[in-house]
Amino acid sequence: MGQDVLFPGVKCALFFERRLVVHLRDDIAGLPFPAHRGSPCGVRERRVSPLNYARRACVQEVGAEGERLTLMRPGACLAHPRGIRPFQHRLWIIMLEGRIKDPPLP
Repeated sequence: MGQDVLFPGVKCALFFERRLVVHLRDDIAGLPFPAHRGSPCGVRERRVSPLNYARRACVQEVGAEGERLTLMRPGACLAHPRGIRPFQHRLWIIMLEGRIKDPPLP
């Protein structure tokens, strides 16, 4: 992907021990999907590559919001009533493609 291609946002499916790292978004009026569970993401600056932004978003959100993190099976994330629908939809597509498996419960 070239640097001049419009790519305004980044979403990550970050895994730890076969579980998705999901954070609880702030409950602030005007914020998209307040108090919902989602993945590290954001709108990046045009000069930053998608991969570099994804790395930075993961470090910032996981490091700063450790107490707001949950580890979830992908299937549980899909079914969560406070999940962010666009993220759930993309996760569902990736699972259908066989790129992510829903591990059995231990």
